[in-house]
Amino acid sequence: MNLLRKLSLFAAFALGALSLRAQTVIDLSAYIDEDTAAQLGESNAAALRNKISKIITRNGMADAAGLFVVTPTLTVTDDGTVDTGMTTVHVVRADLTLSVKNLFENTVFASQTVSLQANGKSEEACMRSLINKVNVNDVRFAKMIKDVQQSIADYYTRQMPKILSKINSLVARGEYEDAMAALAVVPENVDEYETVSDLKVQVYNKLLENE
Repeated sequence: MNLLRKLSLFAAFALGALSLRAQTVIDLSAYIDEDTAAQLGESNAAALRNKISKIITRNGMADAAGLFVVTPTLTVTDDGTVDTGMTTVHVVRADLTLSVKNLFENTVFASQTVSLQANGKSEEACMRSLINKVNVNDVRFAKMIKDVQQSIADYYTRQMPKILSKINSLVARGEYEDAMAALAVVPENVDEYETVSDLKVQVYNKLLENE
Protein backbone atom coordinates (compact mmCIF):
# COMPACT_ATOMS: atom_id res chain seq x y z
CA MET A 1 0.00 0.00 0.00
CA ASN A 2 1.51 3.39 -0.93
CA LEU A 3 2.04 6.12 1.64
CA LEU A 4 -0.72 8.41 0.35
CA ARG A 5 -3.26 5.61 0.52
CA LYS A 6 -2.17 4.76 4.07
CA LEU A 7 -2.52 8.38 5.16
CA SER A 8 -5.99 8.62 3.60
CA LEU A 9 -7.15 5.50 5.39
CA PHE A 10 -5.64 6.65 8.66
CA ALA A 11 -7.50 9.96 8.33
CA ALA A 12 -10.77 8.12 7.76
CA PHE A 13 -10.11 5.94 10.80
CA ALA A 14 -9.18 8.90 12.98
CA LEU A 15 -12.36 10.76 12.06
CA GLY A 16 -14.44 7.69 12.80
CA ALA A 17 -12.81 7.25 16.18
CA LEU A 18 -13.83 10.72 17.39
CA SER A 19 -16.52 10.90 20.05
CA LEU A 20 -20.00 11.00 18.53
CA ARG A 21 -22.14 14.10 18.69
CA ALA A 22 -25.93 14.02 18.34
CA GLN A 23 -27.06 15.46 15.00
CA THR A 24 -23.54 16.53 13.98
CA VAL A 25 -23.41 19.32 11.44
CA ILE A 26 -22.01 18.15 8.12
CA ASP A 27 -19.25 20.49 7.00
CA LEU A 28 -19.30 21.56 3.37
CA SER A 29 -16.50 22.88 1.21
CA ALA A 30 -16.42 25.08 -1.89
CA TYR A 31 -15.19 23.09 -4.87
CA ILE A 32 -14.52 24.17 -8.47
CA ASP A 33 -14.10 21.30 -10.92
CA GLU A 34 -11.58 21.38 -13.77
CA ASP A 35 -14.13 22.15 -16.50
CA THR A 36 -15.57 25.14 -14.63
CA ALA A 37 -12.09 26.40 -13.76
CA ALA A 38 -11.11 26.26 -17.44
CA GLN A 39 -14.35 28.00 -18.44
CA LEU A 40 -13.85 30.88 -15.98
CA GLY A 41 -10.09 31.28 -15.93
CA GLU A 42 -7.90 30.99 -12.86
CA SER A 43 -8.64 34.35 -11.23
CA ASN A 44 -12.39 34.19 -11.86
CA ALA A 45 -12.55 30.61 -10.58
CA ALA A 46 -10.80 31.72 -7.38
CA ALA A 47 -13.27 34.62 -7.01
CA LEU A 48 -16.26 32.28 -7.41
CA ARG A 49 -14.81 29.80 -4.95
CA ASN A 50 -14.47 32.64 -2.43
CA LYS A 51 -18.12 33.59 -2.99
CA ILE A 52 -19.27 30.01 -2.39
CA SER A 53 -17.11 29.81 0.74
CA LYS A 54 -18.87 32.90 2.10
CA ILE A 55 -22.27 31.39 1.32
CA ILE A 56 -21.28 28.32 3.37
CA THR A 57 -19.82 30.16 6.36
CA ARG A 58 -22.57 32.79 6.53
CA ASN A 59 -25.06 29.98 7.00
CA GLY A 60 -23.39 28.61 10.11
CA MET A 61 -21.05 25.99 8.67
CA ALA A 62 -17.34 25.64 8.20
CA ASP A 63 -15.81 25.67 4.74
CA ALA A 64 -13.85 22.53 5.59
CA ALA A 65 -12.28 20.08 3.16
CA GLY A 66 -14.21 16.84 3.05
CA LEU A 67 -16.45 14.61 0.99
CA PHE A 68 -19.44 16.96 0.83
CA VAL A 69 -18.99 19.98 -1.43
CA VAL A 70 -20.84 22.93 -2.89
CA THR A 71 -19.87 23.11 -6.54
CA PRO A 72 -20.94 25.52 -9.31
CA THR A 73 -22.04 25.02 -12.90
CA LEU A 74 -22.22 28.09 -15.13
CA THR A 75 -24.43 27.69 -18.21
CA VAL A 76 -24.22 30.58 -20.69
CA THR A 77 -27.69 31.16 -22.18
CA ASP A 78 -26.86 34.19 -24.33
CA ASP A 79 -23.53 35.62 -25.44
CA GLY A 80 -23.29 38.59 -27.79
CA THR A 81 -21.83 41.99 -28.45
CA VAL A 82 -23.25 45.49 -28.67
CA ASP A 83 -21.56 48.18 -30.76
CA THR A 84 -21.98 51.50 -28.95
CA GLY A 85 -20.33 53.46 -31.74
CA MET A 86 -17.24 54.07 -29.64
CA THR A 87 -16.52 50.57 -28.40
CA THR A 88 -17.80 47.02 -28.52
CA VAL A 89 -19.38 45.72 -25.32
CA HIS A 90 -19.77 42.01 -24.58
CA VAL A 91 -23.08 40.99 -23.03
CA VAL A 92 -23.51 37.64 -21.29
CA ARG A 93 -26.54 35.99 -19.70
CA ALA A 94 -26.00 32.82 -17.72
CA ASP A 95 -27.55 30.46 -15.20
CA LEU A 96 -25.43 29.70 -12.16
CA THR A 97 -26.30 26.45 -10.40
CA LEU A 98 -24.84 25.59 -7.01
CA SER A 99 -25.09 21.90 -6.17
CA VAL A 100 -24.37 20.07 -2.93
CA LYS A 101 -22.95 16.63 -3.58
CA ASN A 102 -20.77 13.86 -2.29
CA LEU A 103 -17.53 14.27 -4.20
CA PHE A 104 -16.58 10.60 -3.82
CA GLU A 105 -19.86 9.13 -5.08
CA ASN A 106 -21.00 12.13 -7.18
CA THR A 107 -24.44 11.96 -5.53
CA VAL A 108 -26.29 15.31 -5.71
CA PHE A 109 -28.40 16.16 -2.65
CA ALA A 110 -29.62 19.66 -3.52
CA SER A 111 -29.20 22.40 -6.08
CA GLN A 112 -30.25 25.99 -6.65
CA THR A 113 -30.08 28.01 -9.88
CA VAL A 114 -30.01 31.80 -10.26
CA SER A 115 -29.99 33.82 -13.49
CA LEU A 116 -27.30 36.45 -14.00
CA GLN A 117 -26.51 39.08 -16.61
CA ALA A 118 -23.39 41.18 -17.07
CA ASN A 119 -21.47 43.17 -19.64
CA GLY A 120 -17.86 44.14 -20.11
CA LYS A 121 -15.14 45.07 -22.57
CA SER A 122 -14.02 41.43 -22.86
CA GLU A 123 -15.38 37.96 -22.22
CA GLU A 124 -13.16 37.62 -19.15
CA ALA A 125 -14.46 40.95 -17.82
CA CYS A 126 -18.03 39.70 -18.37
CA MET A 127 -17.31 36.57 -16.39
CA ARG A 128 -15.84 38.60 -13.54
CA SER A 129 -18.88 40.88 -13.57
CA LEU A 130 -21.19 37.83 -13.46
CA ILE A 131 -19.35 36.47 -10.43
CA ASN A 132 -19.47 39.86 -8.72
CA LYS A 133 -23.26 39.78 -9.06
CA VAL A 134 -23.58 36.52 -7.11
CA ASN A 135 -25.29 37.54 -3.86
CA VAL A 136 -23.78 35.62 -0.95
CA ASN A 137 -26.81 36.63 1.15
CA ASP A 138 -29.33 35.21 -1.34
CA VAL A 139 -32.05 33.52 0.75
CA ARG A 140 -32.37 30.76 -1.87
CA PHE A 141 -28.79 29.67 -1.30
CA ALA A 142 -29.24 29.98 2.47
CA LYS A 143 -32.28 27.69 2.40
CA MET A 144 -30.46 25.11 0.27
CA ILE A 145 -27.45 25.02 2.60
CA LYS A 146 -29.60 24.62 5.71
CA ASP A 147 -32.08 22.11 4.30
CA VAL A 148 -29.43 19.88 2.72
CA GLN A 149 -28.20 18.72 6.11
CA GLN A 150 -31.37 16.72 6.68
CA SER A 151 -31.44 15.58 3.04
CA ILE A 152 -27.98 14.05 3.37
CA ALA A 153 -28.85 12.35 6.67
CA ASP A 154 -32.10 10.96 5.24
CA TYR A 155 -30.34 9.62 2.14
CA TYR A 156 -27.69 7.71 4.08
CA THR A 157 -30.24 6.47 6.61
CA ARG A 158 -32.16 4.89 3.71
CA GLN A 159 -28.94 3.52 2.20
CA MET A 160 -27.52 2.05 5.42
CA PRO A 161 -28.71 -1.56 4.83
CA LYS A 162 -27.06 -1.56 1.37
CA ILE A 163 -23.92 0.13 2.69
CA LEU A 164 -23.50 -2.33 5.56
CA SER A 165 -24.14 -5.29 3.26
CA LYS A 166 -21.53 -4.00 0.82
CA ILE A 167 -18.98 -3.46 3.60
CA ASN A 168 -19.52 -6.93 5.04
CA SER A 169 -18.98 -8.42 1.58
CA LEU A 170 -15.78 -6.43 1.10
CA VAL A 171 -14.47 -7.49 4.52
CA ALA A 172 -15.30 -11.13 3.80
CA ARG A 173 -13.19 -10.90 0.63
CA GLY A 174 -10.35 -9.21 2.48
CA GLU A 175 -10.80 -5.96 0.54
CA TYR A 176 -10.20 -3.76 3.57
CA GLU A 177 -9.12 -0.60 1.75
CA ASP A 178 -12.35 -0.52 -0.25
CA ALA A 179 -14.32 -1.24 2.93
CA MET A 180 -12.69 1.76 4.64
CA ALA A 181 -13.48 3.95 1.64
CA ALA A 182 -17.14 2.86 1.74
CA LEU A 183 -17.33 3.62 5.47
CA ALA A 184 -15.71 7.04 5.06
CA VAL A 185 -18.60 8.43 3.00
CA VAL A 186 -21.20 8.00 5.79
CA PRO A 187 -21.74 11.32 7.65
CA GLU A 188 -21.86 11.50 11.42
CA ASN A 189 -25.46 12.68 11.67
CA VAL A 190 -26.85 9.34 10.45
CA ASP A 191 -28.71 7.46 13.19
CA GLU A 192 -26.56 4.33 12.78
CA TYR A 193 -23.25 6.17 12.77
CA GLU A 194 -22.15 4.47 15.99
CA THR A 195 -22.27 1.14 14.12
CA VAL A 196 -20.26 2.71 11.29
CA SER A 197 -17.69 4.06 13.75
CA ASP A 198 -17.25 0.62 15.34
CA LEU A 199 -16.84 -0.93 11.90
CA LYS A 200 -14.14 1.59 11.02
CA VAL A 201 -12.12 0.46 14.02
CA GLN A 202 -12.60 -3.22 13.19
CA VAL A 203 -11.75 -2.83 9.50
CA TYR A 204 -8.77 -0.63 10.23
CA ASN A 205 -7.38 -3.22 12.66
CA LYS A 206 -7.82 -5.93 10.03
CA LEU A 207 -6.01 -3.71 7.56
CA LEU A 208 -3.08 -3.34 9.98
CA GLU A 209 -2.99 -7.08 10.58
CA ASN A 210 -2.95 -7.68 6.86
CA GLU A 211 -0.04 -5.27 6.47
